[in-house]
Amino acid sequence: MGPLFRFLLSKDHILEVSGAYTRKNFFKAVANPELEDQTLQGAGQLDRWIWLFGENAMLNLRFGYTKDDAEGLHYDNQDTAHR
Repeated sequence: MGPLFRFLLSKDHILEVSGAYTRKNFFKAVANPELEDQTLQGAGQLDRWIWLFGENAMLNLRFGYTKDDAEGLHYDNQDTAHR
């Protein structure tokens, strides 16, 4: 869940900025919860730039980042995505 903001920078350039909050509950019992509990809260961000050019052509660049802060140490995660 999170907001999305879209800005029309010019007639052929669009900027999108979004954020997200995630909460996942894992109810499976684990032997060592301080290391293996996968229950998490996390935040994320996705930025996108779209360039509309030529006849029916576009270029779409995006950058995304997420951080999952799990209860167990083995499941903390940071991820950066470029496309």
